[in-house]
Amino acid sequence: MVKKESVHQQSSFIKSILILAGAFTFAFLLGELVHDSGHYFSHILYGNTLVKVHFDPFGGTHIMGTEELPANILGVTSLAGPTPNLILAVTIFLILWRWNRPILLPFLLLDRLH
Repeated sequence: MVKKESVHQQSSFIKSILILAGAFTFAFLLGELVHDSGHYFSHILYGNTLVKVHFDPFGGTHIMGTEELPANILGVTSLAGPTPNLILAVTIFLILWRWNRPILLPFLLLDRLH
């Protein structure tokens, strides 16, 4: 016969694994969205209205409509992707450094850079 404590302990373990997996998935998708938004808005600022973003939740996001741009603009728009992620990562790091609370630890997953 299985003890009640053992079943409760297993249930608690599974619940914490699911919460961690959910936090990681949310952080990954948010990081992907922030990264590709940086690319998209930089193209819009340079006047490329033909740009389209195909957002794939499994990491295969594609930005289309950038074939006819000069190399110097493509360089700037390529760097504009990781820049918002870096800003978000530094901001979250400073918040976690200032307010040292365990409840904020899932935010560490948001600083995923490409």
